[in-house]
Amino acid sequence: MEKTQTKVVVDFIKAFSCAYSVTKNLSQELVGETDPNLLRSVVGFSSGISTMGDTCGVANGGVAVLGRKYAGLPSERLYLLCSEYFRRLGERVGTPNCGIVHGGKHLARNFRRAILTGKTVKCVEVLAHGAQVLKELDRMAAKGDFSFGEPQRVECIGSATRHFEERCFHCSRTVISGLAEVLDPPVAHVLDPSKGFIGGIGFNGTVCGAISGGVLCLGLQSSVDLSGSGYGDAAGIVFHGLLKSDRIFEDEKRFRPARLFDGCKRLYQSVEREFGSAHCQEILGLKLDEPGGCEQYQQNKKIDLCRKIAETVIGLVKERLETSCQESMEQPHTESG
Repeated sequence: MEKTQTKVVVDFIKAFSCAYSVTKNLSQELVGETDPNLLRSVVGFSSGISTMGDTCGVANGGVAVLGRKYAGLPSERLYLLCSEYFRRLGERVGTPNCGIVHGGKHLARNFRRAILTGKTVKCVEVLAHGAQVLKELDRMAAKGDFSFGEPQRVECIGSATRHFEERCFHCSRTVISGLAEVLDPPVAHVLDPSKGFIGGIGFNGTVCGAISGGVLCLGLQSSVDLSGSGYGDAAGIVFHGLLKSDRIFEDEKRFRPARLFDGCKRLYQSVEREFGSAHCQEILGLKLDEPGGCEQYQQNKKIDLCRKIAETVIGLVKERLETSCQESMEQPHTESG
């Protein structure tokens, strides 16, 4: 295992966050620096979006890194790059879906079983392959080589890109921009990294980009800092997780992102309930990166639905932030002296 892959795995073991470890180490290698605000922002992607067992945090963290480095690329090339990363990761590891790896969509219900059956070892494999695939694609993109896209898919992604740009809409960035006034630090930290999440990661049809934008915003506003995590923290999570199973993710004392995970999970579930799914392809009933997908999207004016989802996510995140602020104000204060 090469040096970067080893670092990714080690940081995952310490911080218990696949998205954090990929974003941290690949940002250092490919971008040359890390942004602490971005690292905080991606934590909610871990465990398939905060234990929902959906798209792996390795996939989402990698997309954030590509967005940060290649935001200046023509949009359709960046989307193709992110799409290819998602596809290649799936080909290398069998699935980029956390729930399938661990045996259930809602991962939290299976935490004890995942540990006892050794399924977390699969996470190490996914992390190592994710880092390798990301570096391979980075080398190609740095040389201007985008020959990995099949002609049909390239054409479909180009058509979808033009349609969205003409209508000034981007599911993930629209959500982030809509929350700019209520967030501190500023959303500039996540705007570029969010770019590749459009249409379910480069129009792949996986998790809705509006949800991804909401997760980034919740993370940005959170106080979750995993930089000081160590092996003892991870051991504590595993030990108490074996005792508590799903409740370990609610234990703020031992699992630092507990409150963030709760917010991201509720956001995911709310979209799933209201729109029938959390996945772009299932919500729309079509795939934008396949022949005829963009034409159907335009004919059926599906962009109105996407705008509605974005507005819904903005409202849900605002409500969550207001609730968290109120809870913080109501916390009892101990007076000194």
